Amino acid sequence: MLGCFLPAALLLFLVLSRIPFLTIAGQNNQSSCGGSCALGRYRATTSTTCAACPVGYFQNATNATQCRACLRGRHQEHEGAATCLPCGRGKWQNETGMAMCKGCGINWWSGEEGWARCKSCPKGYSTTGLKMMTWCVPCSKGKFNNEMASACEAGPVGHFQNA
Repeated sequence: MLGCFLPAALLLFLVLSRIPFLTIAGQNNQSSCGGSCALGRYRATTSTTCAACPVGYFQNATNATQCRACLRGRHQEHEGAATCLPCGRGKWQNETGMAMCKGCGINWWSGEEGWARCKSCPKGYSTTGLKMMTWCVPCSKGKFNNEMASACEAGPVGHFQNA
């Protein structure tokens, strides 16, 4: 196997004592010559040791040669993870392999977990000037939001808003 070797003294001991080939336990729940890596870990094809998947990545299988990037709408902020977590409500992530999710901005919302982007509040609704919201609320009578303002505002003189 590529990258698998035994120290000369150990090899000599195994040959002289006629003990069948043994795998020697190494660090991190792995064998030093081809054993499986634990979940959240991988072994590069040129390495004999397992390494933890970096933040933003995961591995949900043993004996992997690389980690997998968290998909859009998901994240992982810890090394050595076996899964990625969905972005929470009011948050989003539009890139792969990310450690954290982003918060929706003012007048943007995400109502469920795992969104890859936030939605803008429709005309007549706002997040009342708050960020990371899970819904938009209707403007009160006499106020409006044209999707550009940070909150509902009083209408211009000479105009009115019914609802």
